[in-house]
Amino acid sequence: MFVHFFCVVYFATDLIL
Repeated sequence: MFVHFFCVVYFATDLIL
């Protein structure tokens, strides 16, 4: 699912920042 992919990327970005 595209939404799931977006959530994963968003979460990963939050961890990096």
